[in-house]
Amino acid sequence: MPTGCFNIQIDQGSTYSQNLTLTDSSLVPINLSGYGARGQIRRRYSSTTGLENFTTSVISEPSGIISISLTDDQTAALPVSMLGYDIEIYTSGDATVERILNGKVEIFPEYTR
Repeated sequence: MPTGCFNIQIDQGSTYSQNLTLTDSSLVPINLSGYGARGQIRRRYSSTTGLENFTTSVISEPSGIISISLTDDQTAALPVSMLGYDIEIYTSGDATVERILNGKVEIFPEYTR
């Protein structure tokens, strides 16, 4: 499965959520039966620790739909900067792991507190 690249923008202190639909090259949804999802934001790819983990879930296995989200508290803790992220799908015991999406995360400052 090819990896997609998508840059996202997040407002500090705001809830962030996005649904992703995985399809093959013919735009047919990929069945995610038996898969989980995970994702993380890091300062850079070489960072040894992540800044935040996305809350992820497979919300429709046959339709290939994954939900990713961050709470307002999580986004408030992110530094105003350009960061990186990726999203992976995996099977039990990490027998199969595939990166499905990656890109940059631009964090915009929160003024109202």
